[in-house]
Amino acid sequence: MERVVSRLAVAAAFVVAAVSAFAQASSIQIENSWTRATPAGARFGMVFMTISNRASAADRLLSVSSDAADKVEIDEMTSTGGKMQMREITGGVAIPAAGSVVLKPDGYHIMLTGLKKRLAAGDALQVKLSFEKAGDVSVAVPVKASSAGKDDMHGTGMANMPGMTHGSMANMPGMARGAMPGMTMPMTPRSPWDVTISAAVMSDYNMRGMSMSNHQPSVQAGFEPHYDVTPVLQAYAGISGESINFPNRAAAEIDFYGGIRPTFGKLGLDFGFWYYDYPGGQCFNMPPFCPAGSAPLPNGNVMKADANWYEGYAKATYTLNDYFNFGGGISGSPSVFNMGGYGIYYSGNATLTAPASWLPGGLGAYLSADVGWWQLGTTDVFYAAPPAFPGGVPLPSYLNWDVGFGLTWKSFTLDLRYYDTNLTKAQCNVLTMDQTATFSPGNVTAQNPGGLGSSWCSAAFIAKLSAAISVLSPGMPMAHMKM
Repeated sequence: MERVVSRLAVAAAFVVAAVSAFAQASSIQIENSWTRATPAGARFGMVFMTISNRASAADRLLSVSSDAADKVEIDEMTSTGGKMQMREITGGVAIPAAGSVVLKPDGYHIMLTGLKKRLAAGDALQVKLSFEKAGDVSVAVPVKASSAGKDDMHGTGMANMPGMTHGSMANMPGMARGAMPGMTMPMTPRSPWDVTISAAVMSDYNMRGMSMSNHQPSVQAGFEPHYDVTPVLQAYAGISGESINFPNRAAAEIDFYGGIRPTFGKLGLDFGFWYYDYPGGQCFNMPPFCPAGSAPLPNGNVMKADANWYEGYAKATYTLNDYFNFGGGISGSPSVFNMGGYGIYYSGNATLTAPASWLPGGLGAYLSADVGWWQLGTTDVFYAAPPAFPGGVPLPSYLNWDVGFGLTWKSFTLDLRYYDTNLTKAQCNVLTMDQTATFSPGNVTAQNPGGLGSSWCSAAFIAKLSAAISVLSPGMPMAHMKM
């Protein structure tokens, strides 16, 4: 166990240090830019983003322009006596050296007045930022659906504030095109709590290159409450269930997990604990390993009734820009699938997201790839492979990878993905104890003297349709995913 923990800590530190080292050369960097979709006839819009200054000297955002509106200005929303007041900033906004300024609904933001066309979800709004020292910086701002959730002002959205209509801001008392004199409105604090519900149906449930459902369709459902401790630190816990087809005839896989997600600018981290529970399993082996009257599986494989196991994990994701992110992670367990052998899993991933303007109707698209190496130890005597390994068989460490294409629409994702590993059928049988494995003389090895071969670790193409919604912030996706 100490070996697993020490490697986990060293590798986690390496991942964080390596990812943190990436930075763009430009002195001004724009990230997390977005604006809200508007209905037909709307005259006003707002733009939000984070502006980072990598230079050793301070800079200043002087003005913003866009062909999409008659007038573009920098405004600030402030609170006085429980009321919000908006005013135009005429002298620009200072961007500190080696620092950042966040343009957000309840602070500095960009105001568009006299929109020339509707801002439709999935489009990209072109704006130009003019800086005192860095000069002009052009940004393609993604247009989000009007139910932007957490990104709205304190989770309520401008459209839900008194005097705000679905059509525009023009109906507010004292509001006129091009000006907002004395605008005040009540503030509604946003709850730091949220709950995400997820569901999926897939042609096969694959975990780290192995089929967990015997290449049969599987369904998933999950529930995750999370709490924003601070704007850059989230705590979470969750439960998820998947249908499986295991050798010990377990009823399902039930996952319990929890952890924290700190963020540092473009770097997002995730530290947590995952417990895999397989209720209803039966023991397949000869006594004394199993109760009297028990026997191996019909093909000769054996498996414990209790396949439950746990692991700790650390992950890092670096968002280079609105279109590309990459990351890596490590997880460790003292006994994978309760077989007695330790497991340390190293992973890397990358995702390329298509610009919103490429697809119509609010559709999104991405390409992503994952690669992993699972270093595995030796089983206990339950899974012995005499005569070469009477005390326990060395589990085969292996490489796995996948690459896929996905389409997103609102809370739905259709993912089409290819999975594969470098395991032979004989090695796969040692790891899975597949109840459908069949004999072949070519599968006879010291680790696998019975000669059974499993296809559970072979190449597979899997289609998955999933949905994830945040109950308190509709439209926000679930952040956590298995490695």
